[in-house]
Formats: sequence, C-alpha cells, structure tokens
Amino acid sequence: MRVQPRADLRQTQHKSDMIKQRWRPPGPNLEDDRVRHIGIPITSTAIEAIGGTAKDRGKNIFVLGLVCQMFHLNREKLTAIIERQFGRKSEDILRNALLAFDAGYTYQIGDIAEAHERAGRQAD
Repeated sequence: MRVQPRADLRQTQHKSDMIKQRWRPPGPNLEDDRVRHIGIPITSTAIEAIGGTAKDRGKNIFVLGLVCQMFHLNREKLTAIIERQFGRKSEDILRNALLAFDAGYTYQIGDIAEAHERAGRQAD
C-alpha cells in the first residue's frame, strides 16, 4: 500500500472542503403540481416572538406550533412535552420555547389555506 505524502493529503482535503462549500441543497420542484409551496417567514417570526436574535433558538418549536395548528394536533399534550423537555433548563429557555410554540400555533394559517385554494383554482 502506497502512503500519500503529507502535502498531497492536505491538498485532497482542501478540494473536498471546496466541494462542500459549493454544494447547495436542491430547491423545491415548483413544477410538481401535486405540492403547493407557500413561504412562511419562520426565522423572523420566531425571533420576533421570543424577542431575541438569530442566535436564539426557537425556529423548530415555532414550526411545531404551526404544524400543531395545521394538522389539529393536541396542543395541551405538545405543550406538556415542551415543558417536560425544557423545564430542566433555565426559566428563560422554557419561556422562549413556549413563546415560539405559541407564535407558531397562532400564526394566521387561514392565509395559507386561502393561498393554497387560489393556487389550486388557477392550476385547473
């Protein structure tokens, strides 16, 4: 087995890093008429809800609240799970998680449903 010299190994790693930096995940397929893509300002709405910065967490919990309302999930059960998971942490973290969840849950999804219906009628 041939061992690569150290300089070649560094160059190989560098090329790999360049490929990783250039790769972007594929965007949504806008031509697939089975799915309607509707943008929701998740980051800015979550940040606004918890009164923090982009470094603060809350986007996933915001989406959990949004999904809870969209699919009519049991809000009390999800709130209890959030309290159990984040209750061991500081009160600020628990408060932020509950604020983000509530912001997602109260997000006006009626607009989303209307946009989905309009898009469906236009496609027909």
